[in-house]
Amino acid sequence: MTRNPEPGTRNRRSLHGPRRPMALWACFLLLFPAGCARPQPVSDGRGPRSWPVTAVEEVNALITELGRHPAFTFEVGFCDPRKTARASVSVSDSEDPRDPRVREFRPGVHGAGPWVGRHILPLALREGFTTASRGELYFRCVLDGRTWLAYSRGPAEARYAAGALGLGGIGRELTGGAVDSPDVEPWPRQDQDVGAELAITPELGGVLRAAKEKYDAKRSELVRRFNRSYLFYAPARDMPWRLRSAGDRLFADTHCSDRMYAARFRVEFAADGKGGWTYRRLLAAEEFKGE
Repeated sequence: MTRNPEPGTRNRRSLHGPRRPMALWACFLLLFPAGCARPQPVSDGRGPRSWPVTAVEEVNALITELGRHPAFTFEVGFCDPRKTARASVSVSDSEDPRDPRVREFRPGVHGAGPWVGRHILPLALREGFTTASRGELYFRCVLDGRTWLAYSRGPAEARYAAGALGLGGIGRELTGGAVDSPDVEPWPRQDQDVGAELAITPELGGVLRAAKEKYDAKRSELVRRFNRSYLFYAPARDMPWRLRSAGDRLFADTHCSDRMYAARFRVEFAADGKGGWTYRRLLAAEEFKGE
């Protein structure tokens, strides 16, 4: 594949190839309507740029561009105009180079050092934002006259990004009115290895699918209640899973970790007396591993 000459652009010749007859292009447009074929591009203020290969590439191009600027300002806020919390963060190389904090000077106005710009912000963007769809939060930054826009990928990602960046005002508005589910409980360490591990057979595949759906449905709450680090709780499709059983209980377990923290999750089912399984609760824990 031809390497892009600069972030966010593509070589037009390698992308489109030689010219094709118009009839072939007409067939292509019928099969792939313009409204659903591609994500929205980032604007440079002079009209849309060339389309990215993927939304992931576009976010990576933004991260690369941020790395070229020792000082810049970005804004995070709600796409819904009824929600008023906004945060403007000025990243400066004059601050402590290893300070990971985003400090609030007054409501909505923040400052941060290069550690935030080089490490924490790229992590929040990579895990939490996309250019493919409009989410709950927006990220906006102007670099060399070009406006970069990205949006949170989902409720869990929005909460993760607000927490990782230390944007308390946005975090409070995101979680305002949230109620803890009674079926989501802390997971005691002593219960971690209870039961025997099972092979994931076709008969148990339905239980595993139900466990993944339950985890995804609760992921935003899991971030809100248990995440106290930069560890990202990925969607179920990106997590490793195993099944265990103990008596009339069946457990679907998964976990994630980084260099300093680890989190584990268990979706518990109980035998229904008819040869099937009924969801009972979801257990979760996050622990510090050490530096």
